[in-house]
Amino acid sequence: MRKIQKFTLAELILISVVLLINAAVLLPVIAADSAASRHVACENNLKDVALKLQMYAEINDDYLPPAWSGASVQVRNIYGRKGGFWCDFLARDGYFTNWVEAKGSARKAKINAENAMKSLICPADEDPALLNHTYSIYTSYGFNQAYAKDAASIVKVSAITNAGRAPMVMDSWGDASGTLPVHMRARVSSGYLQNGRYPAHGFNNTAFFDGHVEALRNKKHPFTINF
Repeated sequence: MRKIQKFTLAELILISVVLLINAAVLLPVIAADSAASRHVACENNLKDVALKLQMYAEINDDYLPPAWSGASVQVRNIYGRKGGFWCDFLARDGYFTNWVEAKGSARKAKINAENAMKSLICPADEDPALLNHTYSIYTSYGFNQAYAKDAASIVKVSAITNAGRAPMVMDSWGDASGTLPVHMRARVSSGYLQNGRYPAHGFNNTAFFDGHVEALRNKKHPFTINF
């Protein structure tokens, strides 16, 4: 009969220590890989959102939707909407396949966020904002409120001379102070970044008006749209 080898207590302790050391070494690597994958997924989301916005402009005479159409009476009159966020415009005009109108229904809004409107949710954002105004949309991203803040700032995309440096839509979650109103998370400006409102990944993934995406790390980056 084959003799079964038994481990001594000292050997078991040694094995346990080795396993714990390996875990301590591997866990940060796994966490870093996970954070990196979420960062890449977030970038891909913003590329998709930027593409939808560019498609919107192509169909609407080179004009983008406003960050918020309730900014002024003039803006409301131009867009023909009493109130609505940029993502409300995209939803209404069919840019999210299989989107279901969810006004007043958190359940339907959640279904949209998990399916048709998944590209509006950063995978690292554990508490996306519910813009419960026109179409009840969850989002992690905000649009540059310098665009269409008044009638004079509603310009054709082709007229934006610094499109490669002007942020269009970006991470707007992780409010450090916890006091920022939900409806302001759908709109971003350099003021919010300077105040540390949006720590997000420790930087903010950003789609610029020319459509490219990069990480914005300078909290004092200008949001002005020069044209």
